[in-house]
Amino acid sequence: MSTRSALSSSAAALAALLALSACGSGDDKPADPAAAVPRIEAREYSYVLPRKVEGGVTSIEFANTGTQLHEFALGRLAPGATLGQLRRELTDGDDQGPGEDVARDVGGVPALSPGRRVTVTRKLEPGTYVVLCYIPGPDGKPHIEHGMIDSFEVAGDTKQAPAKPDAVIVARDKSFKVPRLNAGRQTIELRNSAREEREFQIGSPEPGKKLPDVERWFDDGMRGPAPIDFPGGIQSIPAGASVYQELELEAGRTYYLSDEHGLEARFTTSR
Repeated sequence: MSTRSALSSSAAALAALLALSACGSGDDKPADPAAAVPRIEAREYSYVLPRKVEGGVTSIEFANTGTQLHEFALGRLAPGATLGQLRRELTDGDDQGPGEDVARDVGGVPALSPGRRVTVTRKLEPGTYVVLCYIPGPDGKPHIEHGMIDSFEVAGDTKQAPAKPDAVIVARDKSFKVPRLNAGRQTIELRNSAREEREFQIGSPEPGKKLPDVERWFDDGMRGPAPIDFPGGIQSIPAGASVYQELELEAGRTYYLSDEHGLEARFTTSR
């Protein structure tokens, strides 16, 4: 996958939902839930974010306070590369996009519906990180072309370890293993036990909508209100790694879980 695809392929990756029609050492301290969590907020068409985030195992809250669907694609700039350089290469029309001499995909939140928020806990190395949204807006142009790209610095080490999750979803080479999931706000470990990177795309058709409605919406360029709710998820996790995500699941709702490599599953939360 090219860097462009890794950083900005939410529309294609999320369409995979339609196919159904490493953490800290033992010396680390558990994460303190009372500690202040940095927040990255998506609006139309910008992010509100801290300029510095402590590295190591760290938690970041991602919140969509806009009226449109937004993503939080994450990348780490290569030494000497700039935010402007990355933006030019992502929007120049070249399908290959920037190489790893400009930025490397980290794997962010692929899509978040308006009013949704998720807290992601993972290990971040020091460096300059970029967050961007490539989902198309009402005019059909990706939000990045309206300026929805920004950066923040990661430095230091929290010396923390992730808190114990409420449930674990495991990606294997050819399948997902999904436990019984309760409704409500909870922390889920997304664990990649496969031999290559895996994505955790999560979506649920809105009440009264079916997968064909979602398919038509994708085919129309994701214009208009989304007939599917996106409560969270992660774009990519390296083999052998885990990302922890605190998100809200609604009672009695069916969710679709997919990965662009062909993995798929569905689950319904308890009422």
